[in-house]
Amino acid sequence: MFFAPKQLPAEVRSALEDALATQLSLLNATVYYAGPATREGNPSERVRSARRAAARYGAIATFWLDAPPGQAWVLYAADAGITRVVVRRLESGQASTEANIEAVALIVRATTDALLHGEPMPAEEISEEGKALAPWPVEQLDKGSHAARISAAYTGTTFAKEQTWQHGLSLRAAWIWPSGPYLGLGFTVFERMQFDISSVRFEIDRYPISLHAGLRFRVAPFTFTGELGVELEIRNRRTLRGMDLDLSDPQRMVVNICPKLETELAVFSWLALFGGVGLDFVVGNFPYSILNLETGKPVTALEPYLIRLSAHVGLAFLP
Repeated sequence: MFFAPKQLPAEVRSALEDALATQLSLLNATVYYAGPATREGNPSERVRSARRAAARYGAIATFWLDAPPGQAWVLYAADAGITRVVVRRLESGQASTEANIEAVALIVRATTDALLHGEPMPAEEISEEGKALAPWPVEQLDKGSHAARISAAYTGTTFAKEQTWQHGLSLRAAWIWPSGPYLGLGFTVFERMQFDISSVRFEIDRYPISLHAGLRFRVAPFTFTGELGVELEIRNRRTLRGMDLDLSDPQRMVVNICPKLETELAVFSWLALFGGVGLDFVVGNFPYSILNLETGKPVTALEPYLIRLSAHVGLAFLP
């Protein structure tokens, strides 16, 4: 992720973007231009904003370029969590803008390549002099951070042979750490299912409440997610007609183990489109029985699946 100076001329910015694209084309990496770097506003808020953007796009490195008129360019680089900052002062100064651009692109490529291979950033720690000149408060960068993600999605699952597909709406909220892990809570409202079997008519409502955790990783322009969730599913049954053998216990609960795979595409810096599939493994599953009026014996009327297929597609908001 790259922050360019606000005052950088358009032709210089264009040349810089071309040089970065050329250098990073040699790596499995893509640069995202987060917006102009500026000294205006609250420094701590700028750091928090940068951390949120880095987490949102799965950035492995963040770069800030300070190019004050008539002075040497200074490039700052930070790791994924923006917990460590290093600095490079470009010695060419104002002698050659082209040389400065080429030097920035080479440093960005070398730093990104090192981080992709799990190596430390190839630069010295920022000096006290650099801290005084930096447009970002590097002395505060050792504090951890995260980004919030709120989503709404269509969710569909299989349920039983008698109800091949059930539709629902899922609402979720999660905390995302800069290195990719996340933890969240969710709730799904499913459509009411109604069954008319033999002489009995009954309804079933499902209310899953989930705790989920996963890991996100970016392969531009997409972000891929692997997740494992646990759901506490409340099932309410209401008999409308006939004899239901389970009248004494109209509400029961099961536990679902829910691994999922998901792909996300950022539409704007604050909005993403995502979709995924998963399997639900039901623990404590049970059938629904009715009374056969002719024989007077119980008959299984509905037997939910032990393993369900699920799919979802929705929008994620990144405040």
